[in-house]
Amino acid sequence: MFEITTKDLVLGIAGRTKDIPTAIRVIQKNALNFNNLVHNTGLAIIVSSMPHDQGGHLDAGRALDFVKAVPGAIRKDVVAWLHKYSNIRISAKKDATGVIVYSMKLLKPKSEAYRTANPMEADANPFWKTEDKAERPMSDFTTTSLHKGLAALLNRYDAARKEDKVALTPKDIELIETLRRMDAEVVVRAQQVKTAGLLAAA
Repeated sequence: MFEITTKDLVLGIAGRTKDIPTAIRVIQKNALNFNNLVHNTGLAIIVSSMPHDQGGHLDAGRALDFVKAVPGAIRKDVVAWLHKYSNIRISAKKDATGVIVYSMKLLKPKSEAYRTANPMEADANPFWKTEDKAERPMSDFTTTSLHKGLAALLNRYDAARKEDKVALTPKDIELIETLRRMDAEVVVRAQQVKTAGLLAAA
């Protein structure tokens, strides 16, 4: 029986190392072309979503399909960009099975968050340059992210306390210690539930 060994595989790949620079250039070019495609499509959707008296069709029906078609690696940036320069709003939440479900709405003029869409600015500031982190609504705020964020806060506080660099009021310190106790209790309870489940399944 013929078998391909790790050595054969390594030698085969090594023979193609001369092609790496060319491959990198192709990747760079294709990435730029793809980003431009996403950018231009997004611009068209922004314009389409604008009121008729501004040259649009008051139609954002394609926005949801557009966002879902965009790769996950850039989706948050694209959504932040849409939110910043248009009245299109995309939200996401997990259903009962854990699948992420996206929804879209087009803000109406009576909404406090309504703003005049600005496709010219959107064109001058493509999604890959958007830095408005506050405009990113799709970040999952889960139990895991909550505990990670709280742990980071407590670690920073503990480090500052060791260096005597804490400038908090007694009430602030009491709040931090309360959060620490509550977080520890939640972790212990979660472990107890997990252990009980494992025992029940045994």
